[in-house]
Amino acid sequence: VEPGPVANQQPVQISEHMVQLKGRILPDAKEFVVKLGQDPENLVLHFNPHFDPQKCRNTIVCNSKENGLWGEEEESISKFSFEQGGRVQLSFTFLPSEIKVLLDDDHEISFPNWLGLRVLKYMAVEGGFRIRALRFLES
Repeated sequence: VEPGPVANQQPVQISEHMVQLKGRILPDAKEFVVKLGQDPENLVLHFNPHFDPQKCRNTIVCNSKENGLWGEEEESISKFSFEQGGRVQLSFTFLPSEIKVLLDDDHEISFPNWLGLRVLKYMAVEGGFRIRALRFLES
């Protein structure tokens, strides 16, 4: 996954906010990743849609990372609303026990807040995705 924009060291109280990300998936994208957490070694969410038939085509893989160690992967294939070359809006809502990801088609994925993070200090977007807008909203 190619490196993309990274924002860090600007703490946001995640229990009170939603992160909204708008952008475009590149036409030849094999995958893209949104990383949210404390730093690159402590991620409350690693959100990773796959388009690559060699991997897990049309699958969303979610994971967490604590002190550099990956947690248990969760896959979602029931509703894959992404298209190569398409525009996307994702909303990440942070609750004490979970992160809810709202996709364009109003489909929602929930992932446990295994790390119990209350402050978001790090965000990175990598792979075949170009950011058009990023907003922090009160939930």
